[in-house]
Amino acid sequence: MFQDERGVEIQGRYLLAARIPGWERHRKGLLDPSWCDDRALGGLVMYIALLEDLCTSDEGSVIDYTDEGTPVQSAHVIAPEQDARVKPVQDRCVDFARDAEAHFAATRRPSPLALRTTALGALGRLLFFPSEREVAYLDGFRLDMNLATDDSYALFDREEGLRGLRRRGLFFMERGQKSSLRMNYPIELRAAALELSVALLGQHRYALEFARSDMTFRREALTVLVARGQESALHTVEARATHDGFYALIVPAGARDLNLGVMFGRRYTWLQVESVTLIPREALHGSDESARTEDLCGSVRYEHMAERAPGVWECLSESAFLFVAPTPKPADRAPHVCRIVFRPLATRP
Repeated sequence: MFQDERGVEIQGRYLLAARIPGWERHRKGLLDPSWCDDRALGGLVMYIALLEDLCTSDEGSVIDYTDEGTPVQSAHVIAPEQDARVKPVQDRCVDFARDAEAHFAATRRPSPLALRTTALGALGRLLFFPSEREVAYLDGFRLDMNLATDDSYALFDREEGLRGLRRRGLFFMERGQKSSLRMNYPIELRAAALELSVALLGQHRYALEFARSDMTFRREALTVLVARGQESALHTVEARATHDGFYALIVPAGARDLNLGVMFGRRYTWLQVESVTLIPREALHGSDESARTEDLCGSVRYEHMAERAPGVWECLSESAFLFVAPTPKPADRAPHVCRIVFRPLATRP
């Protein structure tokens, strides 16, 4: 419109400029496709919320403009305590820029490519490999979404990330649900284990295709009793390793009408049970899985098993088993699965 009605050509200048059709005609970025790989840019853009939080001001978001062009601002969504922690970071960045300019003036300014490459490395390091002190400092940060809403999302949650890893492995990260969405999963991975951050960075940078079965070859074969009414059958089902020594056993639960008995006593003398959940089959491994997951821990029975500490069970005999009987719901006839997450502590001789 500016070009057609005013004869004004708009040129965009960005920190990050991703590739779009004809991008080179009207936009440039410190990091842009003229020299930087598209996949590297895409990996940064995916988790740029951390940088957005550090660049924000303590003013309300612009949600409209008056006829005279004056911005109309919303009420504050982010807590003042977060703004107070952002301010010293911004001050130190200004100090760094001033010191760098003085240093370049006294010596020699690096080439633009060298500065761009350094900026790429520094930003990538912050997003994928934050230090322990940085993670602690950013704990509790949230990002407001603007767009005339009062929505805000957590930047990261280390405990939820660890819980997700134990239950679902590296594929716990979700993008579709407001209730569970967090903006910077690499921080959660880095807090859990360095190799997980490296794997995620490699996946983004080199477009690696990982399937769930690729993540580990560790399996535990367990005997599961499946019963419906008077009929029952024994099946051997493999549990897959997830994280921290935990395994996830996924078995069909029918339309909430299958009773399940996991014969832990045949294989273990001690184990830890992390969770027992019921999930609609169509939501399994999906972006809304956590929002549609039902906790069954309160209705689980432990036969010939004694709880020696919270979640830690001793199998008193080879016949020890965990019994799950989902509550039927006439209005819910969709196929479900049951996920039992456990950690073996001692194997039966």
